[in-house]
Amino acid sequence: MDWTDDHDIALMKEVRIENPFKTKKKTSARAQIWQKIADKLSGVKQPLFKENMSKRSIQDRYILVSDKYKQRMRQEAAASGISPSYSELDQLIEECIGLEKLEDDLRQKDSELSLSKEEKDRESALEIRRVAMENLSQSKKRKEATCEDEVKKKKLRKTGNDTMEYLKEKNLQEAAIREQELKIREQELKLKEDIEKQRIEYMMAMMHQQQELQQQQHQQFQAVMTQQNELMKALILKSNVNKNSF
Repeated sequence: MDWTDDHDIALMKEVRIENPFKTKKKTSARAQIWQKIADKLSGVKQPLFKENMSKRSIQDRYILVSDKYKQRMRQEAAASGISPSYSELDQLIEECIGLEKLEDDLRQKDSELSLSKEEKDRESALEIRRVAMENLSQSKKRKEATCEDEVKKKKLRKTGNDTMEYLKEKNLQEAAIREQELKIREQELKLKEDIEKQRIEYMMAMMHQQQELQQQQHQQFQAVMTQQNELMKALILKSNVNKNSF
């Protein structure tokens, strides 16, 4: 199949909608999204796509088009010193590239925060256990020291008290650990919410840019039509003048 701008526009629209970049590279999840895009384009009549498009061909085409676009933008900006002009296809490619970069940045941020959080959580858990064990050890030592001078009956009663004290310390330790785990889950939920919020804001910004581009193209089309109508009126008027002169 020979790829045209219309084919590339259809491809970029599907990439923007399905967003394969929200999953990690070289994973089955990302492969499934590319396959979904290929399935949606397979057999499309306008523009004409061949039947049974493969996810490999779709993905390779996206990489080729986006790489060529990046290279062309760099060359045009360096040659003219001004921002290059954008067509509908350019705008779609720019949005897809921006979406890919956003997802990579969010994934990197998530990874860094997760590693930092895991280290802090591990240190906090170890500190909680250390303090709890020290308190328990000191409590047991104090009880053992006082038990040395007591009679056997009191020793038996004290042993029961030691058990109660141990259970109390253990419950306090477990409660502290549960509280720490709850805080960790709350932080994870907030992080996921922040990432999803950034993704939605970026998608809304892209939709706004697309609407502005469509509006500009419509205005340009209307201007061209107006010029053509004025030209036709002038030609008709000139023709009538020539006929009247005869």
